[in-house]
Amino acid sequence: MNRDTLNSIFFFVFVAAIGIVSLIVLRPLLTYLIAAAMLVFVTYPLYEAVERRTGRPRLSSALVVFALIVAVITPSAIVTSTAINESGQVVSAVMSTGIDGFFDIGRAEAFLEEATGRPLSLEERVDGWLREIGQGFTERLTELVEAVTSFIVGVFVMVFAMFYLYRDGPAAVSMTRDILPMDEGRKDAMFQEVRTVTWAMVAGHLFTSIVQGAVGAVGFFLFGVGNAAFWGFVMIILALIPVIGPLLLYIPAAAVMLLNGETVQGTGLLVYGVVVVSMVDNLVRPLLVEKRAHVHPVITLVGVLGGLSVFGIMGLFIGPVILAVFMGTLRTYLREREGAPVREA
Repeated sequence: MNRDTLNSIFFFVFVAAIGIVSLIVLRPLLTYLIAAAMLVFVTYPLYEAVERRTGRPRLSSALVVFALIVAVITPSAIVTSTAINESGQVVSAVMSTGIDGFFDIGRAEAFLEEATGRPLSLEERVDGWLREIGQGFTERLTELVEAVTSFIVGVFVMVFAMFYLYRDGPAAVSMTRDILPMDEGRKDAMFQEVRTVTWAMVAGHLFTSIVQGAVGAVGFFLFGVGNAAFWGFVMIILALIPVIGPLLLYIPAAAVMLLNGETVQGTGLLVYGVVVVSMVDNLVRPLLVEKRAHVHPVITLVGVLGGLSVFGIMGLFIGPVILAVFMGTLRTYLREREGAPVREA
């Protein structure tokens, strides 16, 4: 083995070791950095439009980041704060008054007894569970504060990274292209596939979720659910989970109404959710996501659930995009190998 070969091997091992150490250093913030890159990718046309008007990349980057903070991060922070506040009030109220202050537990017991033929005492059990949850919430308040602090730091890093990605993103993409050991034709095909899939996944899912949240908020208002706008925003977040997301909100709401004797409102909300809200998912999501990205709904669902477990709340976007990009890259490889288009994931 000659000296040049040894030098090449040493250099490769050295670069790989530094890369692994760098990933370890970035691991606590990796989720936010990936989210920043995705958000910049989707909104980059907006940056280009602003930059054409101002002619100043730094100013344009700052303006777009500020606009996104106002449009996305501020409402999300307000809703999160409201949710935490209302959850704390619910826990405190349950610990002082019991579950009977929220819905007719006696009606629920009678319904279950009639359905099963056995007498059941739900109040003591549910009160015990909720009191344990309340005590656990209080005991883990320190952990909650640490998690909130970590989230704030992560968002700050994400905003900081976005500012420089708008300005220097094209240079980073060009460097990535230069590193890849492929000919230019294959690079063009792969980058085009990744661009199409990423845009379809992020923009399509986000738009579908917004439509479902708006439609859900109308349903909550029509059937008498309080804070309809707030719950509509919550549905936007849950609707990022395909198929089952909205079910997690309107089915419990309808069940509480039915247990309180509000039969018409509860039944109406349930039917509205199953028919109208689900119809939006069945019509809009396939049109914007599946037909453009050529990604099967199962891959999307698995990506969302897996992303949640690995990346936390950011995984709602990151998980399905990573799987979709993998499928898109695989399709590009198969096209190149077989010389024929591969359309299904």
